[in-house]
Amino acid sequence: MTSKKRKKYKLLLDEGLPLPVSFPTINDFHDISHIALIKKRGISDQVVYDLANNEGRIPVVLNTKDFKSLIKVDAVSVICLSSNITNKNADLKIHKTLNNLN
Repeated sequence: MTSKKRKKYKLLLDEGLPLPVSFPTINDFHDISHIALIKKRGISDQVVYDLANNEGRIPVVLNTKDFKSLIKVDAVSVICLSSNITNKNADLKIHKTLNNLN
């Protein structure tokens, strides 16, 4: 029996989200950075998206409508979360989504 090797994704949490320690499951399986940890608080959504794209990271954001127009076909996608979701549920949903990607 062979085990399925998981791909390790690189994520960038926007400043509206808590630090990576609040997401233990995805923190264990993926490479997570946070805008606050790279001292980039207060930057525009475009700069967040460009930074994520340059680093090959998937931005994880709360403000879906602001990022929708930024997404390009040949660039990274965006994981958008509801502002009503708990950290625990966000952790599980992001983990499940990433596991289902090719």
